[in-house]
Amino acid sequence: MRKENLLKQNGQEEVSDKNRKRASKPAYPYKKGRTGYARLQQRILAEEKSDATSLPEHVLWKAARVGKDGAVVEAH
Repeated sequence: MRKENLLKQNGQEEVSDKNRKRASKPAYPYKKGRTGYARLQQRILAEEKSDATSLPEHVLWKAARVGKDGAVVEAH
């Protein structure tokens, strides 16, 4: 059964469209291109010359959304 037919059958088409639109316009867009969280974490740990193996999630989230000017970028 095709995805569209399944959504229509379950009455989920409106919810799916609404969520798709919301997800396409994040409030705080990811600004690091193709770097990804793993490489971003490695880069931050190398810059800090830290013995830690990982960073807290909130630190990575913020670092991934910082623009070139050093401020967290918000969607317009």
